[in-house]
Amino acid sequence: MKFHDILTASRVVLAPVVVALILRDQRLAAAVVYGAAAATDLFDGYFARRSGSASERGDVFDAGADCVLVYLVATVLALQLQNPWLLALIAATAVFLIAIIVRMSMRKKTLSLPHLRSAKVLAFFVHAILLAYIVEWSKASILLGIGLVPGMCAVWEYTTYAAARSDDRDHRGTARRT
Repeated sequence: MKFHDILTASRVVLAPVVVALILRDQRLAAAVVYGAAAATDLFDGYFARRSGSASERGDVFDAGADCVLVYLVATVLALQLQNPWLLALIAATAVFLIAIIVRMSMRKKTLSLPHLRSAKVLAFFVHAILLAYIVEWSKASILLGIGLVPGMCAVWEYTTYAAARSDDRDHRGTARRT
């Protein structure tokens, strides 16, 4: 296993640790572990590109590890804090992401997920929001509201990306039939 794959896998391993620390009300430790796990998201792609071993499989593995960390921690926080808005946002984004991934993957007939610029900005906000909730910052809900802006930008960028790729495929298919 390559170093960048170990970094990616560490997010999956650290997610339950963060959850356990939150449930034991060890918020500072949970924030430190979550911060370390989130940092691996920055470095795994860097090391994969630097070693020349970036791949679609790695992109899917990276996205899956992100989902495990973010959705597991966010769900536990939403249930523990009894925050229906956070829980609703989690559910809505999960449904949206699945639909977009399926739509984009139809093009290549394989699971694929491009890393668009808005996703990187959104990832920063998501990690900051979850850290704010982990440490029980009183202004965390304001940060969540601000985070909706990059969230909507990511929705728009992925939707237009998927639509453009589907339109390209449809036009090529039509051209071949005539």
